[in-house]
This record gives sequence, C-alpha cells and structure tokens, in this order.
Amino acid sequence: MATRLVGSVLIFGRDPIIAALVGMLVELTGRKPAFVRPGEHHVDALRRVRPAAMVLVDVSLDEARSDLFFAAANKVRVPTVIFGAESRARDIGEIAAHRGIPWFTIPPDPEHLAAALEAASGGERLDASDRRRSAEVVHAADGTHIFSDSTGCRWLAYDRRATSARREVDRDGAVDRVFVSEAGVIRTVASPGDRLVDLTAEALAKQLAGATGADCDKPLG
Repeated sequence: MATRLVGSVLIFGRDPIIAALVGMLVELTGRKPAFVRPGEHHVDALRRVRPAAMVLVDVSLDEARSDLFFAAANKVRVPTVIFGAESRARDIGEIAAHRGIPWFTIPPDPEHLAAALEAASGGERLDASDRRRSAEVVHAADGTHIFSDSTGCRWLAYDRRATSARREVDRDGAVDRVFVSEAGVIRTVASPGDRLVDLTAEALAKQLAGATGADCDKPLG
C-alpha cells in the first residue's frame, strides 16, 4: 500500500457554505479540513497551512485555471483535486484531463469524495467488489456525461473536435470522446461524430472499453 500523506486538506471554495459542506465530508474521511481566508492569496494560504496533505480547488475560481497556482502547489509537493457543481462538469473534466488530477462534483457523495482523496494522496482505491453495481449515466446540463462503470468508478465524458491531422483522415465532424476518471485517468475514443451518438450506459461502457490512453498535457478546449 502506498504511503498516505498526512496534514490538513486545504479547501479553496467560492461559496463558504459549499466549502463548509465539503469540509464536513472531509472530516468523515478521517482528515482535517482547513479553509482559505477571505481575500487570502493562494500562495499565502499554502504557506500558512502546513503541512497540507492536499488542496481542493473550486472550478469556478481563477486558481483552477492558473498555472501559477498549480506551480505553487507542486513546489510544496501538495496534490490537487478539482471540484465544482455538476453544471460545470465540462470545465471540471477539461482541467482534470489537462492536469491529470482527481475530481468530484458537488454536492459530493461521501464515497466519491473519499475515492478522489484517496487517489490524490496516493492511497489504494476502494476495492471494486465494495462498489460494484450496474453501470449508469447522468447527463449534465452542459452536455457532459457522468458515467459510473460497473466497478463504481465515475468518469466524465465529453466530446471535442479532432485534431486537424485526424480530420484529414476522417470526414469533417470527427470528434474525440474524452473520458476522465475520478482518479484523473484519461482515455479517448476517436471517431466520426455519428458513431458516438448512443449515450446509454451500455454504449458508454463499450466506448470506454475500446478507448485508448491519452496524454494529460493536451491543451484545454
């Protein structure tokens, strides 16, 4: 088993009520939450809260897309988790894929929050037999698909236009369907758009099974 980091979980949240809710659930995982003070710069917060086991950052904050923020966290070797409302699922997925980091949506399910924190801390994922269930999918308001596979692992799935190189091979309209797991694992399915119209849980499971690994350093968008 990997060694787990110790220290506080520093929460960057725009809404104090949501941040407090996340903090309560963090406590249920046996970790200690800490909060950014109003107007406090992220570097100052990282300096104040030591040791920090990890950072949870709200997708609606500027820090979520700030290279300086992630550089500051990396400098002190603090892993980051991105979170936000289900209506911002696409933004969450893009940042998680770009950075290769875990994610969860709010209001958070304690089980999914625990899985994201375990992934960020380098601990072992919950045993699949404990989470096994029927695959299901929720279609978020922004068009992103939140897919739960048969092991209980959640994936954000969204489409983006294929690269110009692949559009030269496929007809116009080719897309890449990107799957981003709650642990920050990225998989892609490359196909003309009309082959990815089926969005049932069964279809997404088949697409994910045939997906390939992807580089987490691809640019956003």
